[in-house]
Amino acid sequence: MSQSLDSSATVEHLAARLPADPPVDPHEPAIRQRLSTIRSEVTRVVTGLRWNGLSIAAASQHLMALLDVGPVPQWQPVLIPLLVEIDRAGNLLPAWFHIIQNSPDPVVAPRENPADSTQGRVRRIALLMLGNYKQPQLARQNEAGSYFWQGASSEDITACTLVDLLGTLATDAASSLYAVQSLLKLDTNAARQALLKALNAAQGWARVDVIEGIIHLNQPHFHDLLLASGLEHAPALESYVTSSLYRAIPLATYLQAETPPHLAQQAARVLAQVLRQSMTPPTPAVASQSSLPIVFERDLAVLAHALFADAQARPTWQNTMALHTLGMLLGRYWEEISRGTIQDQRITESVYACLPMMPEVEQWMATQGRATLYQALEQSEQGVHPPIVETLEELREHEFVEH
Repeated sequence: MSQSLDSSATVEHLAARLPADPPVDPHEPAIRQRLSTIRSEVTRVVTGLRWNGLSIAAASQHLMALLDVGPVPQWQPVLIPLLVEIDRAGNLLPAWFHIIQNSPDPVVAPRENPADSTQGRVRRIALLMLGNYKQPQLARQNEAGSYFWQGASSEDITACTLVDLLGTLATDAASSLYAVQSLLKLDTNAARQALLKALNAAQGWARVDVIEGIIHLNQPHFHDLLLASGLEHAPALESYVTSSLYRAIPLATYLQAETPPHLAQQAARVLAQVLRQSMTPPTPAVASQSSLPIVFERDLAVLAHALFADAQARPTWQNTMALHTLGMLLGRYWEEISRGTIQDQRITESVYACLPMMPEVEQWMATQGRATLYQALEQSEQGVHPPIVETLEELREHEFVEH
């Protein structure tokens, strides 16, 4: 069962990273009519809950049938604002809680996206709606409507219970993609704390989502935390994590003598992974920023010089491995540049700026670099450390820089 859930989460997360279809057009007659119906029916549900004794379960069932409109990414920009406009007071919060807690994703076949099922779609809409209620207790201020808050969960819904629920859901790959969005939308101290707390428990795709959420906060004082623990507990998904960290964190500043060693080592690991991801030169036509290999999105020469200086000052297997990977990448790109198949100045200028230092790097790798890797391998508690072994094998088979 857990393998099935992991597979479903992978399908959904990979689909979310594909180019998105355009949002539905609210001015298109059929869409406008559908939205008008939703407005009327949701308003009726709100009225029923607040004044006419409609049960939370019945309200949830009605919403489930009403909001199965289509793919969430296409409807989200139009549907969520409409629902917020109808329910600014938060009268529907008990129903959203009920849907989230009692409508789990159905079991789907391999390669099917659970977000495309009826329950999956409406549950994700409910998750996204939770990000719009910073003060849910205000909905209880009217005495006449206070009764319907009881029984929505084990206790009254407050800002605290709402954030706690989202924090828990952020650690579950089946809901993290949307729970993180809601925590960011709330933008409260409690929501930010819940996101940081989720980093300790999240694994796999949930960890990728939480890390991307923390990066979205754009708070440089979180960089140390992200570097220190970001690469853990996301097996086979490291490339997604390192891509986000590389774009968000100025790694060169961590490859400095005054940086704590463990952070410098993690910065080197991130750089090495991104170099690996960018190892294959692009096709001759690099037409857009999106098609540029990720390593060239930052100043590669600055990173290369900082990396080599760090390796010379305090050699570790992490910065040695990153240096080796840098040499392999530069060799491959220089070959394509020499052939004329790469002419994009964003790439050629970066490669040219790195080449003068490479003879010295090659000499260092042949001596201190190899010695550092062998020493690290001998001291490894596991006996065999795959990244170190792979690097040593490559060093025996290839010249460090081919040019």
